[in-house]
Amino acid sequence: MLRYHLTVKDRVNDTVRACELIMPDVLDRERAAAKTKWYGYRFMSPLAATKHFADLYRQILKRNVRANQGIDTANKVQGLRSDLFDAPSRVLTEVWNARLLADEMGIPYDLLIEFGLEFASRRKWNKPPRLGQVFGTESSADAWAVKLEKFLEGRFEQHLRELHDLPQYRNENYRGFHAQDDLRAYLISELRNTSKPWHMIVQSYCMEHRYLPLITRMRVVPKVFRSNVISNLKTERDLGRVQSASNERLPLVSYVPGCFGMPVQNAPLD
Repeated sequence: MLRYHLTVKDRVNDTVRACELIMPDVLDRERAAAKTKWYGYRFMSPLAATKHFADLYRQILKRNVRANQGIDTANKVQGLRSDLFDAPSRVLTEVWNARLLADEMGIPYDLLIEFGLEFASRRKWNKPPRLGQVFGTESSADAWAVKLEKFLEGRFEQHLRELHDLPQYRNENYRGFHAQDDLRAYLISELRNTSKPWHMIVQSYCMEHRYLPLITRMRVVPKVFRSNVISNLKTERDLGRVQSASNERLPLVSYVPGCFGMPVQNAPLD
């Protein structure tokens, strides 16, 4: 699934449709969430992000039920109606709010849903947990938070690799946007705290995915290791082991943040 828009018309249509489906007080939260959501969703419209969130819930719910109750039961589970986005509804608002909570926490959707369903499956449910219930209950809030932190350990790396299909983060498309700077800061922090060989992570971030400029980011590598890192990088390149992402140029609309066009309540008048 393409996680950004290629035409202004499509992006505006999504914005208009969101305003038709969801109340303004909910949409008002999109502006703040655009700065905290996981990097893979920063260029999606709120409507597209919520549809993606709902699709993941359907998939993961079936997988969870299959593992706990068998394939026959899983085949009968729908999770969410196929016409969910056809008209305003209480269920759609619940799904939208759940997606916003995930964005405010900065967690990839599939990880949050997988954990929430796994946590919920520890007690008996007459029906599968709804998306609004994957965050636990008031009485289980502390246990939910502790177990979530443990569940997330080491699980973000795969989602970093999945950013390869977002050209907005590559060096040639850098424009100093908030999302781009946020990802660079996160990756530099990862570089400083990595337990992997320096040349492997520099090769991935700077040469293959091109999230970071190579020359300036080598400064993060301790001086004692730099010569060895450069030598290893040259060897990998000469052996043809560096598979660089393609150079893709995008229209300006592909860079707009998730909150683009969302209504703002109580905005000051000029």
